[in-house]
Amino acid sequence: MLKIVQAVGIQCDAELLKRCKGFKEDFSENFEITKAFQGKINKVLELEAFIKILLILIWWREQRYNECLSLVRELLDKIVAANRRSLDNYGAILYFYFFRIHEKGNNVAAIREYMLESYNRCCVRLDEIGQVTLLNILLRDYLAHNQIEAAYNLIEKTSFPESKSNNEFCKYLFYTGRVKAVRRDYPDALNRLNQAIRKSPDSAKGFKIQCQKIAIVVELLTGEIPNREIFSDELI
Repeated sequence: MLKIVQAVGIQCDAELLKRCKGFKEDFSENFEITKAFQGKINKVLELEAFIKILLILIWWREQRYNECLSLVRELLDKIVAANRRSLDNYGAILYFYFFRIHEKGNNVAAIREYMLESYNRCCVRLDEIGQVTLLNILLRDYLAHNQIEAAYNLIEKTSFPESKSNNEFCKYLFYTGRVKAVRRDYPDALNRLNQAIRKSPDSAKGFKIQCQKIAIVVELLTGEIPNREIFSDELI
């Protein structure tokens, strides 16, 4: 792993890799990175992106946000310039971590314009996974800063390609359900939140709990009394 990371021109500490989950102490890299292989890595952007994203995830886990941010920016610029659909999934991952790093530093306002421009670019290029990722990022940002009208206008002027990603669609239903609830459109809000609960995977227990809590409040606001079975659910 260390040799492969260094092959893409990044200096990485071996001790850092050893702290990664699943790393085996007795693992030995008994192979050499040839110049021909290194040349292929530098030419094939998909391979370079895959290796660098692995390193970004390691740095993120270690809370080395400055290193993460510089590598994310570098890789995003390359992917945007390449404009290949085979890189769309990598781009979506990078947009997410680009946002999360700034969110950790309470500096999201500085990149909001960039995120909107990136969303428009993804729409023009028919990059659906980029669209849904950035749409959810923008909604999350607006809700975090209580910009409900901005979030509502974004929902009204955009559409979500439901067939692209179930996880992202569940997030979209959750965010839009919260926006509709604040705007007192309780039936639509409740419908969206219940859909998010049903469609989300069983492993997403924290997400289901958040959706259920808000759904209970919205149902009470409609004048209905939630079913008692909801409160006996092991998730609640």
